[in-house]
Amino acid sequence: MHDGGDLPVMQSPAAEVRLDQLAGLRAFVVAVDGRLAVKWASEAVLRRVPHALDLKVTEMIEAVRPRGELTSSSIARSIGLRHHLLLKSGDGPLPLAGHWVASRGGFVLLAHPDVTVREDLSRFTFDDFPEGDPIISQIVAAEEHATSLREAKAATSALRETRRRLETIFQALAEGLVVLGPDGRITRVNRVVEEILGLGCDELVGRKYMTLARWLLRPDGTPMPPHEMACFRALAEGRVVRNVEEGIKRPDGSIAWLNVNAAPLIGVDGELQGAVSSLTDVTERKRNEERYRVLFESSTDAIMTLKPPSWRFTSCNAATVRMFGVKDEQRFTSLGFEDLSPEVQPGGHASADMVKEMIATAMRERSHLFEWTFKRTDGSEFPATVLFVRMKVAGEVLLQATVRDISEQKALETELAHARKLEAVGQLAAGIAHEINTPTQFVGDSMHFIKEGFEALSQLLARYRQAMDALGGGGVRADLRKEIKEAEEQADLEYIEEHIPNSFERCFEGLARISTIVSSMKEFAHPDREEKSPADINRALQTTLTIARNEYKYVADVETELGDLPPVVCHLGALNQVFLNLIVNAAHAIGEAVAGTGGRGVIRVRTAHEGDTVRIEIEDTGCGIPAAVRDRIFDPFFTTKEVGKGSGQGLAIARSVVVDKHNGSITCESEEGVGTTFTIVLPVGGKGDRRAGVAESEEAHSVC
Repeated sequence: MHDGGDLPVMQSPAAEVRLDQLAGLRAFVVAVDGRLAVKWASEAVLRRVPHALDLKVTEMIEAVRPRGELTSSSIARSIGLRHHLLLKSGDGPLPLAGHWVASRGGFVLLAHPDVTVREDLSRFTFDDFPEGDPIISQIVAAEEHATSLREAKAATSALRETRRRLETIFQALAEGLVVLGPDGRITRVNRVVEEILGLGCDELVGRKYMTLARWLLRPDGTPMPPHEMACFRALAEGRVVRNVEEGIKRPDGSIAWLNVNAAPLIGVDGELQGAVSSLTDVTERKRNEERYRVLFESSTDAIMTLKPPSWRFTSCNAATVRMFGVKDEQRFTSLGFEDLSPEVQPGGHASADMVKEMIATAMRERSHLFEWTFKRTDGSEFPATVLFVRMKVAGEVLLQATVRDISEQKALETELAHARKLEAVGQLAAGIAHEINTPTQFVGDSMHFIKEGFEALSQLLARYRQAMDALGGGGVRADLRKEIKEAEEQADLEYIEEHIPNSFERCFEGLARISTIVSSMKEFAHPDREEKSPADINRALQTTLTIARNEYKYVADVETELGDLPPVVCHLGALNQVFLNLIVNAAHAIGEAVAGTGGRGVIRVRTAHEGDTVRIEIEDTGCGIPAAVRDRIFDPFFTTKEVGKGSGQGLAIARSVVVDKHNGSITCESEEGVGTTFTIVLPVGGKGDRRAGVAESEEAHSVC
């Protein structure tokens, strides 16, 4: 019952169509009743109009040809004729071609896609056609063609996008890229290459890379032959070539230094299609390396590198060889840090332990500066500063050590410290002269009195001798007795007997004071020893109080509370300078506070033994330190005194001596109008934790 591929046509209007016979038909089938309400629809219809059974046929189908409104009578008149219709689906109207046939109580539409509308074929599936319909082959062919076109278009678009992205990446890379053909001719370059070489793209593309060889240089500055160029090695050897340093002369005469990596380009067929080279401009790095090399070789400081985990030396400069007296660099790199150090550092710590701590600090904090005592190969020792700097070279972590011999500096510091002592002695000289003059005066007065008394006694004794002579003659003359009595009265013998012993005591006391002052001056001005030694801190304070007496005797009384202290390992001369500075400052502060009042202040000096340390406190009842400047009192050259009365060095020197030389701490508490107390804490054994001392001293800055 087929006619040219159409669905079966019922020839008789009275023919009936049973719906159960249409159940397996894969086409657009709609059954309606006499009022054109949809009673049944095939799967193809329901797939596009899910609610078809709730509609009238006129709500889902529109007549295209023959045109006209679908009614029961119009359908009845056109049974057996070919109809062109539009199915109103949710995806848009679908063109259908088919026939109306009569059924019990209504009509049935048998339809299929309208193949005359070619562009709509892709909107249907095979299920929309009767099995075996020849139109299927046309649809398959059309769909395959359309799919092929879509895929080709998508592939072309993707390829175009990929090329665009690759071009963007090619031009955006920080490295220069050069692409060569199999004949070594340049086919592409990016803008970075143009900037590096100083040549435009049109000057490079199409040119053989070989032509650049006459401008290429080896790292040592000699011409580079073509067979050493990275790109030609990649072409010739068919492998990746990495990190070849090449120099190229630019048209302006300057030289660009490049790090070149090259790789061959292999096609899918395995044939060599060319090579690609990446160029990294390392000109600035090359310049820095040259500067570093010049500095490294010309430096008067010893510069060396150490490598973990053994921390042996790996390189050194010429100054290192000279400083340590080794034969050459090869001999030096066979040594380690401990080989160039005495067994024990001046502070008493083992060199082997200390160097580990110094290295750990540098690795943690990136750099570390410290003082160290080294030992030359001839056994002589010298002090030096060492700067450790953590660095990374070619992916390896190293330590660079810069060593500076400070032997002359230490000698100058010793001379300067002694000069400061002498300066202090010079400033006190007038007062000390006065101090010595006073006991000398009463020694002289006493001696004058003794001389006069002795002369009177001599006269009296002469009379006694005469009397004795006369008595010896057997008689005593009355006039002689009278003369003797008058001589005794004139000599005031009783007074002489009473006061001559006291005069002698005063002479002894005066001479003792002179001796004490001279001894204190000698002890104070004695040059400090290079190494620390045990010393009596209480005696040092008493000596300093004696020296400074002329500074405070008119304005203050001194009270001492000196505890039982063990000997302290220290540089006593340096500490004497600290004590003197603090006592003189205290006297000046009290003098300023009591000026014009006639009153007197108090300077209290206290010492105490506390575990492994001793504490020294110097307190005054002076004017105090203003709050605005308390955090600056230890700064060099800072002073609150009038111009010409203070150098600003006293407290700075005190802090340096206590913290840097003795690993101790110095703090200050002050209140304006009440007074100031300086507290010094020193390790008894001279081996205190310097970092702790620094921290405490820095904290003192925030207090004072």
